[in-house]
Amino acid sequence: MKKTHFIILFCFAAALRLAFIWKAPLWYDENFTYLLSQLPFENMIRATAGDVHPPLFYIISWLVQRMGGPPWLLRMPSAAFSLWALYLFRRVLQVLNTSPRIQTAALFLMAVLPFQLWFAQEARMYAMLEAFVLLGVLAIHKRHWTTLFLASLGMLYTHNHAVFYLPFIVLSGLLSGQKQKDAKRMLWVPILAFLSWLPWASVVFSQISQIDNNYWITPIHPGMILDMLNKLFWIAAQPDSLYLPAYLLVISALLIGCWYALRYRPAGWTTILLLGFGPAILATLVSLLWQPIFLYRHLVGSAPFLYLLVSLPLGSLEKIDVVSRKRSLVYLGLVVAPLLMTGLAGYYLRTPDMKRNQSRKPYMRSALTDIEKNWQHGDIFYHITDASLVNTMAYTPDLPHYKMPNCEPGSGGLSEATRTAMGVRTAPLDEIEHQRAWIIAAVPIKDPACYPDSLAAILDEAPLILIDNNPSAMYGIWVK
Repeated sequence: MKKTHFIILFCFAAALRLAFIWKAPLWYDENFTYLLSQLPFENMIRATAGDVHPPLFYIISWLVQRMGGPPWLLRMPSAAFSLWALYLFRRVLQVLNTSPRIQTAALFLMAVLPFQLWFAQEARMYAMLEAFVLLGVLAIHKRHWTTLFLASLGMLYTHNHAVFYLPFIVLSGLLSGQKQKDAKRMLWVPILAFLSWLPWASVVFSQISQIDNNYWITPIHPGMILDMLNKLFWIAAQPDSLYLPAYLLVISALLIGCWYALRYRPAGWTTILLLGFGPAILATLVSLLWQPIFLYRHLVGSAPFLYLLVSLPLGSLEKIDVVSRKRSLVYLGLVVAPLLMTGLAGYYLRTPDMKRNQSRKPYMRSALTDIEKNWQHGDIFYHITDASLVNTMAYTPDLPHYKMPNCEPGSGGLSEATRTAMGVRTAPLDEIEHQRAWIIAAVPIKDPACYPDSLAAILDEAPLILIDNNPSAMYGIWVK
């Protein structure tokens, strides 16, 4: 792809990533980032240590928050990392010696697909993980050892799933053809990065012990894997009526891309397959042998290589006869282009409502308005689960928040160490000095069955303010 054309595409991608970045409210995961960014640095690190992610993105968010501004500014680092990833992807395509036609198609997909836009506009670490993965691939193929060390270390301190990417980055370098001296460096540089990560390793082992059999991710099954492949392209941007055509397009394109890669073995085909599918295979094995950890967004670093995979057959478009080429162009125009357009439109139309519903449910938005209007000195928030704690505390950080003790281990949620670092006390309601308690229940059916009984025990005759009868959860606001 010519430099001038890439600059135009890069500017278009930047416009897409910045468009309405302020519109959608922060949702649960982003609210957690926001709350941590408000803490003193030492408390932020302690809260991170009690969570399930390394601290690098939270440190960046903490620095951004020190600059002031509205909460949505926490999304700007993700937008920057997403654009950096697009630039690095072009460099990777050049190193892999892909043809200009293939480069154009793969870069265009990465620039406009809803999956990329979602994480470019989310105050989480996934766009940064994607950038470090691409930087690592570029460094190992260019034999830039310092860059490879920094990329490996950046991955490890960004997301624990870095351990699923590093082996395949190294393997892709080893299979690319190298001198014995280079092969040794390809092995030792990531090992040195791993050793530099050891100060945080003890924290990771503690995190693993906390989530053992206590994690919200559901058991893996074939449908989840196929759905992951689809989400790495569209996430949830397509309207329901077009979900099936978009799904079939992705699966068909990936199958054709795999066939083409294995049949013709174009430049870089081993790297494409290793990075496109290797991390997902490792995550699947861990999910089957230990406990479910397979989640589509953790595989963000594989997405660019899947876009490249589905673009590979375009490299032979000029070699086929005129009739077949015209049919291919008609297919691209009548099927692929409309789906891309509806997916792009769907992203901007659906995302604000999706994030709004995950940030403050309709019942909670109404309740918070009523609570803030009637708040009195000595009142407290009392949360049954961490879901309402995170979402409510982000909007009322100056008011006192408390958490009911778990009646037994639930699925996911915050650790006690994280709550303590956030300044949240966990205690029975009768042990907390208060005038009135605004009791907020948001109990999904996956949480222990003892919650309704525990809730009833503290309510007595407390008046119900608002409840949302949901078949999959119990939502309610009481005041006592």
